[in-house]
Amino acid sequence: MSKNVLIIDDHPDVVDFFEEVLHEEGYVVCTADHGQTGLDTAIANRFDVIILDVMLPGLTGRQVYARLRANPGTAKLPIIFITAERGDDVTDLLGPNTFYMRKAIDLGALKELVAKLTSGKSRA
Repeated sequence: MSKNVLIIDDHPDVVDFFEEVLHEEGYVVCTADHGQTGLDTAIANRFDVIILDVMLPGLTGRQVYARLRANPGTAKLPIIFITAERGDDVTDLLGPNTFYMRKAIDLGALKELVAKLTSGKSRA
């Protein structure tokens, strides 16, 4: 059974790169470039993990995160926050099924974390 990953990021080069790397690892990847679009996509579909940029047009990554956690269908979904900005600290949100990586992301670490999350071993 394929594992589904949603990438919510407004930087096309980052999205394309992550999508290519994860697709090569056998994941089915869906993308969204705005906060509201990402939220709607996450709620309407089944994903095994979401990669969520902190800074997004429309709803911010924090707002998307809060709404995902408030929705029973996505409340426990593993989410990996990513950001390039030092001021975009989301460590206050980290807890069960919430992770954080700063760009430039170590691809080996990203692939390892996604594999761990989609295997079900890290779920709360």
